[in-house]
Amino acid sequence: MEQNEAFQDELLALESIYPSCLVPLSHDNLTYTLKIPDTSVLLNLQFTPDYPEKPPVVLHALGIDKALAEDVLLGVATGDVCVFAFIDMLKELVEVDKLPESPQVDDNQQVGVKESSRHEEQEKHSPVINSTQSHGDNTKQHTEEHDEWKPKFDWKQSDAITDRKSTFMASATRIHSVEDVEDALAELYMNKKIAKASHNMYAYRFISDHGNVVQDNDDDGETAAGSRMGHLLTMMDAKDVFVCVHRWFGGVHIGPDRFKHINSAAREAVLLAGACEQASSDANHNGKNHDSKKKKKHHR
Repeated sequence: MEQNEAFQDELLALESIYPSCLVPLSHDNLTYTLKIPDTSVLLNLQFTPDYPEKPPVVLHALGIDKALAEDVLLGVATGDVCVFAFIDMLKELVEVDKLPESPQVDDNQQVGVKESSRHEEQEKHSPVINSTQSHGDNTKQHTEEHDEWKPKFDWKQSDAITDRKSTFMASATRIHSVEDVEDALAELYMNKKIAKASHNMYAYRFISDHGNVVQDNDDDGETAAGSRMGHLLTMMDAKDVFVCVHRWFGGVHIGPDRFKHINSAAREAVLLAGACEQASSDANHNGKNHDSKKKKKHHR
């Protein structure tokens, strides 16, 4: 694994975010102990020489059901490094399990009362993210007046993923400045369907004229989604790209699965936009995986 550059980069990123969370047990058979931060969950993982093309194997699990951990791992394994996403998914599962139970109303329904109210409010007012606050009511006005969207940016869109009445889709385009980001975001809100999405979380990453990496993200109400998308762009080494994932909430809470769909849609759109090396071949491979694993609803 020492020769695996992708894995070494992932280890460095993990160490900076979650120090000592992945500790080697044996370099000979590529086994590691994974400690899920802020939980009592411990996992023994065995990586394959061709990781990340093939995901690691869960050998032992403590503090969580082994079969559940395996299902989560397979869900986040998309051919890219996946330990960071695996950690976040397990953390959320453990946190959900710790929430107090009610004999009459489950956790999702309790949370749903507040989120349903917020979604009703969003139906009245199109969401406007801080970086385009100045567009304000004009965004809504443009949305209502123009049924046909005529974008100036070259947008690439992922296939739509529908799960329990929620639909996820991503739009990506090439950008080279913060001003481009603001213009791109404003242009998206001129699309009537996108403006009505419950959430429009986004991330961007570009190389400045001085050679520095400039990046940022926004959740748009989908907690932690923007930072995960930003991490995805970093792990993909994507350059000069803005990606926005649109979620149309269907009234059913789907838990951590939403992050899997957000990352999957974002990754596909970024690859289609040609923002990282070998994008074309990866996008084709990813598209085949989507066709075989997911039932999708197309929004064009």
